[in-house]
Amino acid sequence: MLAITKATPERAARIVESLSNVKSRIHSADHRAPILVAVSKYQPVSDILACYEIGGHLDFGENYVQELVEKAATVRFLIVDAARSFTETLSATNRHTLALHRHFAI
Repeated sequence: MLAITKATPERAARIVESLSNVKSRIHSADHRAPILVAVSKYQPVSDILACYEIGGHLDFGENYVQELVEKAATVRFLIVDAARSFTETLSATNRHTLALHRHFAI
C-alpha cells in the first residue's frame, strides 16, 4: 500500500492553478461542458489528492492496471472513475486483475 503524503502547499497551488487553467480553456472552446478526465499516469498520490481535495476534481483515469490497483489501495475515491475511464485497451490478464478487486466497476 502506498503511503499517503500530501503535496506541499506550493505544489498543491500549482496543481490547482493548472487544473483551473485547463478547465477554463476547455470551457472557452466548448460550452457543452465536456468531462475532463485527469490521467494520473506516473503522478504521485499527493498530486491526485491535491486535484481531488483542493481542486474538487472527480474524474481520473489511469493507463496501467497495476498502477491503478496500487493507487486505489490508498486513494479510495479514485477506484470507480479510474476503472470506468480506463485509458488503455484491457487485455484478458488486466481484466482479470481488475476483476479480482471487487471495488472496481467495469
